[in-house]
Amino acid sequence: MAQRGLVERVESDDRRYPDVRLTEKGYAAINKAVPEHTELVHALFIDVLGPERLAGFAQACADVLRALDEHRERDCSL
Repeated sequence: MAQRGLVERVESDDRRYPDVRLTEKGYAAINKAVPEHTELVHALFIDVLGPERLAGFAQACADVLRALDEHRERDCSL
């Protein structure tokens, strides 16, 4: 992405990894891609699942996130 001029490296307080920032060209690329991407996600995901299955998927995701939170609070040493 940096070679295409979409992002640039910036100073980081943590030398283990670089910080990057979108350039004007990067913002323009995202703004151009958003409508088509949104339409594709809707067609391939939302329309396919429908309201009832999306609600079930949302509940399943919430359950997984809750379990992860509980694990982090109880068992995780990180």
